[in-house]
Amino acid sequence: MNGTQTILEIDGISKRFHGRGNQESFLVLEDVDIEVKRGKITALIGANGAGKTTLFNVISGFSRPDSGSIMFYDERVNTHNLVSMSPHQIAGLGIGRLFQNLSVFKNMSLIENVLIGSGEKDGEFPFASLLKKSVGVAEQHKVRMAEDIIGKVLGETCTETGLDPGEHQKERWSQKFRFLQPLDRFVSRYERYGDIFDTPLSKIIKNDVFFRDASDFSFGQQRLISLACLFMGDHALLLLDEPTAGVNPQIVEKILTVIRQMVDESGISVFMIEHNMDAVLKIADHCYFMDDGTVTHFGSPADVLGNPKVRREYLGI
Repeated sequence: MNGTQTILEIDGISKRFHGRGNQESFLVLEDVDIEVKRGKITALIGANGAGKTTLFNVISGFSRPDSGSIMFYDERVNTHNLVSMSPHQIAGLGIGRLFQNLSVFKNMSLIENVLIGSGEKDGEFPFASLLKKSVGVAEQHKVRMAEDIIGKVLGETCTETGLDPGEHQKERWSQKFRFLQPLDRFVSRYERYGDIFDTPLSKIIKNDVFFRDASDFSFGQQRLISLACLFMGDHALLLLDEPTAGVNPQIVEKILTVIRQMVDESGISVFMIEHNMDAVLKIADHCYFMDDGTVTHFGSPADVLGNPKVRREYLGI
């Protein structure tokens, strides 16, 4: 395969899970071949238990295959065999992953979550470098980048009612006089961030949304925050495990729009597991169907989903 057109090449991957004691082992992945094109969205579909997430775990280094290779071609088309690498080494190559569970720090603010996605840590408090009296150009650039990504990913939803504070916060505020609510928010910010009014962040301190805890946002909006964190990082390939699962239709549309937009604008590559067939048809460029650990069909989303065997085995029609 041509490495300049291919960013990820999965060749003959097999994985067997071994039972305990007298329990029999069983094959989860069997001779899987998949090619992820550079700058494209590739979808992986199949029933629950087909082996999709196990394959993602193998790609990410969390599980070792019994056989096969996974070749990643970086921007310089250098070849890296991922099966011999650890998860942090794989992430260091520019491969990011969105897990099925929410990957946000719920007790940290929206902007903190997104800034963490840059991968540049400052001890145990990544926001600390932005609180210094003399903030460097790099920190200012990072804040501006985070603002831009938040705008692209959350967009107009920042002012929608769906982003109202969580119920616990509403209940707490309801116990106070209305005129004390702004002071309450100010004190909360000050306790967490210290005196930031002499830093570049002073210009966004009035934007209350940036400083809300991630837990104040709905499930779907936390999903968007997780995507924003990934986009903040310097990734060439994103592995998205069911990005629209459990999300209301309005946010699903936003998620799909954001993914397509980031691919088109930045040239990033996406390999996604998805059960929402409308989503696959809407944004995927290529599609693979997996059944019992084996890829049985591949091609365009329309061709794969229109295949009579896929429709019968997967969609039940």
